[in-house]
Amino acid sequence: MKPKIFSTKGRIRISHFPPDAKKKIFNLVDSDGNPIEGQQLGLLLYKGGTVCDDSFDNTAAEAICKYINSSFTAFLWTSEKTFDIQSNFDITLDDVQCGSAEWESCRYSEENDCGHSEDVFLSCKPGIYNQTDVLLIKLFRSYKHGVISIS
Repeated sequence: MKPKIFSTKGRIRISHFPPDAKKKIFNLVDSDGNPIEGQQLGLLLYKGGTVCDDSFDNTAAEAICKYINSSFTAFLWTSEKTFDIQSNFDITLDDVQCGSAEWESCRYSEENDCGHSEDVFLSCKPGIYNQTDVLLIKLFRSYKHGVISIS
């Protein structure tokens, strides 16, 4: 598939998404901007832009994975990764706070005060469980372990 090139706010953005993928609110992409499948860690996109990690937590990860596919659960999320393509995108989502694993319970801002070093990378996996262990990799490469409960 040949990438589509278009201009956004004086920047050139390259899109690798098939036309139907652009209709999705959330997408996970690899380092080349291609949609990923399966349990891979990908750059999280919201309406074609990246998602900032401000206020992002396990509940937000769970809500987004479930929104992407109702049979998905969050496996891993981090903001400690970088892809060369990140600067091709605007940051379109910030301050995501969710009250449950449902996207409808989430509050967020489409304005941001972030840099691409705060972009969220997410991995979802099939299966809904009452409790799911989620490995949370955060600042200074410290590892934290969280448990997500779905009610």
